[in-house]
Amino acid sequence: MPIHHHVYFSFNDSASEEDTQSIVEQFYALKKTNLIQDFFHGINNSPELLNKGLTHAFIIYFSSTSDRDTYLSHPLHVAFVEYLKPFLKDVMVFDFEPSTI
Repeated sequence: MPIHHHVYFSFNDSASEEDTQSIVEQFYALKKTNLIQDFFHGINNSPELLNKGLTHAFIIYFSSTSDRDTYLSHPLHVAFVEYLKPFLKDVMVFDFEPSTI
């Protein structure tokens, strides 16, 4: 069953535009793991103001929970998380298997 992995960030005030751009580029580079089926990202522009301060969204598709779990412990992902931590103000992760009614 495919997995949708949603990751939402807000960055510390000290994070520059260059820092956030580097983070986005390094996140995209995780496609090298060959576990990611598809990857999208964007900056919040909702007029509803319900983002709770989270500004950047990353949507990653995996073909299975096994691929997602392997990705989470992959050395490239672990190194990315360590690089990212000093820049983060907040993070939320939400994974689900898509279903229809």
